[in-house]
Amino acid sequence: MVNLENYVVVERTPSFNFSIKLVIPSGCNMHCPFCFNILNKETAKHNLDVFKANFLLSLLSLVERVRRFNPNRTISLDITGNEPTLDVDLMIYVLGEIKKHRDLFNTVVLTSNGTNMVDLASYMNGVVDIVNISVHHYDDEKRKDCFGLKRKDILTYDYYLNIVRALKTEGIKVSAVSVLYKELNIPFEEFIENFVKWCKSLGFDDLRIRSNFYSEDAFFVNYLNDEKMKGITTVAKGLTTKNFSYNGFEITMLMGVESLIGHVIGVEAVVDDDGLAYLDYGKKYPIIDDYIKHIYVFFP
Repeated sequence: MVNLENYVVVERTPSFNFSIKLVIPSGCNMHCPFCFNILNKETAKHNLDVFKANFLLSLLSLVERVRRFNPNRTISLDITGNEPTLDVDLMIYVLGEIKKHRDLFNTVVLTSNGTNMVDLASYMNGVVDIVNISVHHYDDEKRKDCFGLKRKDILTYDYYLNIVRALKTEGIKVSAVSVLYKELNIPFEEFIENFVKWCKSLGFDDLRIRSNFYSEDAFFVNYLNDEKMKGITTVAKGLTTKNFSYNGFEITMLMGVESLIGHVIGVEAVVDDDGLAYLDYGKKYPIIDDYIKHIYVFFP
């Protein structure tokens, strides 16, 4: 049980979105050097029967407690992993269970590298609103390095074209996602220009660029402050977001932090690979009732 004496209440009447991340324990087929699961090697490797027995009960319990304390609070669900679509049967099962209770969530988002996405697109109809596809780079060779792959005959242009078409057929918004984990070898504006052309040609709806998940890199700060990329920057307790348009295409930049706990007002809940609810991916801090009622920031 979490000792609330280790927490600081920062808001007693939350009015913003409550975000729940659902970790699908299907492992991963990529080797991204910046993956947040590197810090928790046991994530997404739990017993599937245990996960199936727990995850829906945990989601329903979280929603019930949020609504009890604040009936008007919006709730979003972010389906993630490692790679949530790697196990097709498991993903179909999860989508089917969520569909039965879809009215409980204002928005459902799925983050994926696109594996098996074409086969799963029809099952997402009526469940998922937005799919974030990790693409990381517009250049095939550089993309291979971002995913830690040796082969270059996968994750091609046609691979993404088929994914976007399948999702658009189901009426699902599709965002391209890039994690900049090291400094670019070209000017940032050139990178943006090339990426936007690539995204437009494939039919992506927008582009999301974020820094390495667990660092505050100086080069990314410079990109955020690039005066040629004029937009709106929002800073909230260590979380920096910039929104701008380039040649009519919407782009969001997000500065990553090691953990939302202790950094950001509005801590997320995580239903992890064992199907139970926590404050964090490391499964150190389980959810308790008062956490839902108030917003707590943890200081170890």
